[in-house]
Amino acid sequence: MLIPYLKHNIFAFADTHGLHNRLTIPPETDILICAGDGVNNIDDDELQRFLCWYANQPAKLRIFIAGNHE
Repeated sequence: MLIPYLKHNIFAFADTHGLHNRLTIPPETDILICAGDGVNNIDDDELQRFLCWYANQPAKLRIFIAGNHE
């Protein structure tokens, strides 16, 4: 969901459980927030793939809050 706030566009998501590749992050996103459970299992390889994907998304600032699956 893209949320305009004080001249910034915020995109927030959570609980993708490994399906983050299905998200379309708008290119005009200024702040990207993942509120946990980007992966489905507590697995180093899966978490590394998610974090690599997350780091390559369009945004000036990224905020990541770990969930119980991370």
